[in-house]
Amino acid sequence: MWYAVAPDGAGEGLVVLRVGMPRQEPGGEWGVFVELSPVDGPPRKIFGEDGWQAVALGMRFVASRAADLENGGWQFYWTQGGDPTGAKDLV
Repeated sequence: MWYAVAPDGAGEGLVVLRVGMPRQEPGGEWGVFVELSPVDGPPRKIFGEDGWQAVALGMRFVASRAADLENGGWQFYWTQGGDPTGAKDLV
């Protein structure tokens, strides 16, 4: 979890960064749910050829979305009032 401050400074709170457990889909591919809630909407599913790839792609996706949010003005911290963090700390 991180602590986030919105670009306009009006909203702030905890952010959950999550990459779920890989599960095999009926078509044979593997999927993981990823989320950065509540700042990035509902969880999404990322797919890979196997469970390891699905998790690796999910982790990349979370880092990429965190970078996009930072570029949009979001500020992230390890804790409320704590040291700054961001996408650079996810790779």
